[in-house]
Amino acid sequence: MVGENFYRVSGANPATFFIVHKNEFLMQRNFILISAANDKYVPYLSATLASLQPIIMLYDVGIYDLGLSESSKNALSALCDGRVTFVDPQWCRPVPNQDSLPSYKKVFLAKAFIPDFFPSYQGYVWIDADMWFPQPSAIEDYIAASEKTGFAVSYECHPSYETILKYRTLSVFGKTFIKGTKSYKFNKIQRYFGLAAAIKWGLTPVMNSGIFCIRHDSAAWKHWQHKILTADLSKEGNRTQICDQTCLDIGTKEADLLPTPMPATHNWCVELARPLLCSETKALLDPMFPHLPIKVVHLLGDSMTQSYPIQKTDGTTIETKLTAEAIHAL
Repeated sequence: MVGENFYRVSGANPATFFIVHKNEFLMQRNFILISAANDKYVPYLSATLASLQPIIMLYDVGIYDLGLSESSKNALSALCDGRVTFVDPQWCRPVPNQDSLPSYKKVFLAKAFIPDFFPSYQGYVWIDADMWFPQPSAIEDYIAASEKTGFAVSYECHPSYETILKYRTLSVFGKTFIKGTKSYKFNKIQRYFGLAAAIKWGLTPVMNSGIFCIRHDSAAWKHWQHKILTADLSKEGNRTQICDQTCLDIGTKEADLLPTPMPATHNWCVELARPLLCSETKALLDPMFPHLPIKVVHLLGDSMTQSYPIQKTDGTTIETKLTAEAIHAL
């Protein structure tokens, strides 16, 4: 302790330390950061944890083990000051043909049951392994926002984002007619819960569960778990993922539980829009004026490996990946 109200907290490097107010230290210790990985995803989760180094000492860390070797666990533990708990999430509900499914699919069900696997915390901050933090203070923002409603999450909404709603057309004698829409969310809800639920909720903004903070006493857990347990997953065996965020989204909507919505800068979906790059500082910025700094980069899908032409604030363009390593190299 440094003085009566401050702690001297060691960082990952023993040569570094941070001075933290006692109240902040005790509050953050009551929250845990959760993620998941198998050996294939260790490089991405390592980049996530490395980007959180300025604050990682303030939190415990939980990791769903989806197939990690001992060497991978040791490497991840070293990035968490050794305060990491690895848990096999198991299958939280029966899934058709689950014995033949890859183990990573367990995480899509287990996210709704985090308090069962990591009990006794005031709140939980989930972070997908394909994210990194240009500004780690985003974690504190999520925690503070969750005080208002019990949980904080972002939506896939921004004027720069590409629309994920597509028209379905029909051509007759050279004329094109719109016969409906094609929506990822609509289709998921219809498969899981039927047409009536899809009509009611399918065209509402998409909640993104890549990062969120939910407090332990939030009713969101109960309603999310109910939707996970009752969803029709009979057609999910051959799909890449089971859509946990669909269940969180409509479970909380049906219960009239509204989250504290976080801005796009706190979960910037690279696949939907490229950020602006500051020519001087190399910071990633919201392309919409006044160009606020992006605090969380979400490397969805191909954006984990793809290079993009990125516009800079001086009007020029640079070709680069948007991983933490690539941006730091600039």
